[in-house]
Amino acid sequence: MIAALVGMLFYGVVMRYAFRMPPAWTMEMSRYVFLWMVMFGAVLVTRDGDHIRMSFLLTLLPGRVRAVVQKAIEAVMLFVSCVMIIKGIAILPVVGEARSPTLGLPMSWLYASIPVGGALMVVYIIEKAFQVLRQ
Repeated sequence: MIAALVGMLFYGVVMRYAFRMPPAWTMEMSRYVFLWMVMFGAVLVTRDGDHIRMSFLLTLLPGRVRAVVQKAIEAVMLFVSCVMIIKGIAILPVVGEARSPTLGLPMSWLYASIPVGGALMVVYIIEKAFQVLRQ
């Protein structure tokens, strides 16, 4: 996705400054690709457990308290992901009526990244919870 994004933007810049014929679709398509890339990145970070956190504070806590705090963090992540799904699905019919100005694509394709990303994050959070329970 990064290669596609860089390629589109490079093409747009070359066409704008070298040929004085800027293609309007490159900016619009790059927005679509960028948002989906961000959401998939958040999903991968959730899968790997690499979200930004202040782990030095967790290491200062005793073992039982640390486990409780980590479970609370995962519960908040699960809640936020569920809100992303619910609110993301709720907004799709509203934005689905609008079309992007250049490509004519439904704006729901852009906003669909929110519930899809939230759903994938829920899958990984639940998977991690089951792995912890098995131990």
